[in-house]
Parts: sequence; structure tokens; C-alpha cells
Amino acid sequence: MGETKPGRGTSDEQADTEGRSPGPGATPIKHVLLDNHGLGKISKEQVAGDFPVWQTSLVNPDWAQFARLCGATGLTARSVGELDDAFGQLFAVPGPALLHIEQDTELV
Repeated sequence: MGETKPGRGTSDEQADTEGRSPGPGATPIKHVLLDNHGLGKISKEQVAGDFPVWQTSLVNPDWAQFARLCGATGLTARSVGELDDAFGQLFAVPGPALLHIEQDTELV
């Protein structure tokens, strides 16, 4: 007990060997969520089959707010002009972060 296998150090030990410290309990996971407010692929299949688009729109939560409620950093980009800054912020923050990118359903 208390023994560490080679290559399986604690997160603090790993952070020290990588030259950065994410902080106690921080996991540097970055997640990019593409939100088209619908089931875009299914809509396209319905149109391709000459069926009316039916029951594919979604009312999603504010994913950035949800990430913040879970203790992560939550960011949102609503336009192409916001993407560079949003990605810069995403990778600049220590610990887990989510970037919610709102997009047009028609582009899927």
C-alpha cells in the first residue's frame, strides 16, 4: 500500500514532470461542443428521402453555464468572429473547460 507503479505517479508528480501544475484536482480536459439546435444529420436524411423534416429541432440548455455549474470553465461562441478568441481562452484556462459553439442547422 502507498506504493506507486512506474509510470503511474500522482497527478501532482505528473504535473511537476511536465513543467506545469494544473492545481489540486484540476483535470486539463478541453471539450468543444458543436450545437446546431437540432438533429441535423437526421433532418438531411429526411429531406434526401423526400420526407418532411419532422421532430428534429432541439431546445438545448446553455452548455457553457452547465459546465460552470459542474466546476469547469464554460465559454460560448455564437459567430465565426468569436472563434479565435474563444479557442484562445479555452486553452489558456487551467483545468477542465468547455467551448459551446452555436452553429446553423442548415450547414450540417
